[in-house]
Amino acid sequence: ILVVGPKVFIYSPGDSPDALKPQKTRKGRPRGLQFGVYGLLDEFFGCRFLTPTAEIVPAHDALTLPDGLDAVREPSYPNRIFTSDQRNSSKDVFWLAKNGVGHEFYGFTGHSLYNYLPPDKHFKAHPEWYPENNGVRSAGTAWFCWSNKEMLKALIEACREELRKGKTAPERAFPLGQGDGPAKCTCVECEKIRKEYGSDSAAYLLACNEIAKALEGEFPNRKISVSAYFNTQLPPVKEFKLHRNITVDYTRTGDHMKSLYHPKHAEFAKDLRRWDGLVGEISVWGWGVDFGTTLMPFPEIVRFLTTASACDSVNARLPTTSSTMLTSAGSSVSPTTLIATGRYMPLA
Repeated sequence: ILVVGPKVFIYSPGDSPDALKPQKTRKGRPRGLQFGVYGLLDEFFGCRFLTPTAEIVPAHDALTLPDGLDAVREPSYPNRIFTSDQRNSSKDVFWLAKNGVGHEFYGFTGHSLYNYLPPDKHFKAHPEWYPENNGVRSAGTAWFCWSNKEMLKALIEACREELRKGKTAPERAFPLGQGDGPAKCTCVECEKIRKEYGSDSAAYLLACNEIAKALEGEFPNRKISVSAYFNTQLPPVKEFKLHRNITVDYTRTGDHMKSLYHPKHAEFAKDLRRWDGLVGEISVWGWGVDFGTTLMPFPEIVRFLTTASACDSVNARLPTTSSTMLTSAGSSVSPTTLIATGRYMPLA
């Protein structure tokens, strides 16, 4: 927010505040401009957007701003998003924007691996593409035998074909997310990789590196989002560097009724820091206590805010990263929690 004489400029990163060049190509994101306008109303003119239906808009004889004002507001986390399977305030995208909270995912992996090589189409002809456990090949939790070179070739081509369809915006990360639960392949070759690198995630990440390399010629800046979930949330002990286009969607599992400051989650800091130097961008997904539908919403505003602060304090924004804080919750996503997210997470 910039005051130059009688004029007020509100612009997002990449825009030009130069009043003499209104025709200048604007490169900033419209969301930043939108947040700037509502931020001006909130911070300088006392407006409050308490719920989707309750607002405080004070009466003023005149609207004034300090001469020479040059106010820059930047959140601790570039993406602050709630998702919910409840029809509550987290669904009102216009109200969310008034409180500095977004509603679009840019690095969400989901459980997407079988979108590209679905087992109902490929398993019968190529069971060796799918994970082996206890000597048996099966296609349960979405996962592959990552050491299988033919599978990797097929997966690369399937991903290329999906990207060429252009179904999603280029700024969205292309998802390569594991299934909803622990996933591993214990075949001889995958076990060798696991032992060498010291993590169940190693074979998966090495394969995703190859996918990113194969796709960057045609899609040079397209981000690829991978999972750190259940048994894959620990990065390999043996050091290597993930491709510049890969982002990690880190999902903390465990007791979600306690914040990350609780001693029970002391390992979280170690886990997250171990990703340092391995990846250029990481998203932290925090589950709500009542992820599904519950009759009694859990009052988790303090738990959530302390968790957000803990992520920041343990260096969730790693030295070379653009960190994202995501949260998923159920019926406990109250207007109070959402307002706190927009107003206080920028200060976390």
